[in-house]
Amino acid sequence: MKTVRRQGFTLIELLVVIAIIAILAAILFPVFAKVREKARQTACASNMKQIDLALLEYVQDYNETYPSLGNNGGPQGFIGWSMMLQPYIKNYNIFTCPSNKNTNTYFNSSSGTSPAYPANGVVNDYGANYTYAQSPLNTPYGGLFAYQTGPGVEVSQVKSPSNCIAIAEMANNSFYFQVQLDVTSQAGAQYSPLFAGHTGFSNYSFADGHVKALVPFATVGPNDGGSGQENMWTIDNVDFNTGNPSLLPTVKSNLSLATKAGQ
Repeated sequence: MKTVRRQGFTLIELLVVIAIIAILAAILFPVFAKVREKARQTACASNMKQIDLALLEYVQDYNETYPSLGNNGGPQGFIGWSMMLQPYIKNYNIFTCPSNKNTNTYFNSSSGTSPAYPANGVVNDYGANYTYAQSPLNTPYGGLFAYQTGPGVEVSQVKSPSNCIAIAEMANNSFYFQVQLDVTSQAGAQYSPLFAGHTGFSNYSFADGHVKALVPFATVGPNDGGSGQENMWTIDNVDFNTGNPSLLPTVKSNLSLATKAGQ
């Protein structure tokens, strides 16, 4: 009986199979990376939703008034807004975005690493909207959070809560955990640049409690060079070009830097 010898693959056949695998990998790997980043973005949005709900609880307990950046009173000195919300959150980990490579830490109070404030020195990737706009010192600023020694913004002062940013993502920690769009931002300094690392998008929480992902220029209207319907950084939605035109170049610069960094 004659036996039949099975022949192996030829070199050309092996090369064809390898080429097909390489092509499939080139197509699928970016898709997997986007899916993984989408999951991280969703986790980040969940964090911001919890922070926003805590913010709304704070507002209800304090005569419908949003907090300032911090409180200078008491023996512990300055206490940041994120610590002021801790009684409603009881979780320090939700202040970290899984996509953000930020490793800078700042104290939540001027008392340093006091045991009374265990969150001091932890990473915080989320900053309060402290846009200056056109208001004078120690009064409610253009953004939702007032200066540390000034009165807080009242709910009745917010023209459209669903279009007013409360919390934004920071590229680096700032001393007061704030994003101030109309000043020159410096990494690790008092004012932090925006973070748009979710494939060019950034999560924002709003004064009414919802969270939405937007590209940086979608947060301002056409009169400010943006693609949005209106300015989401001020409580009255007045655009920067109308409220204070001198601030507009800085606003555009900060939005451009966030856009380029997120690409």
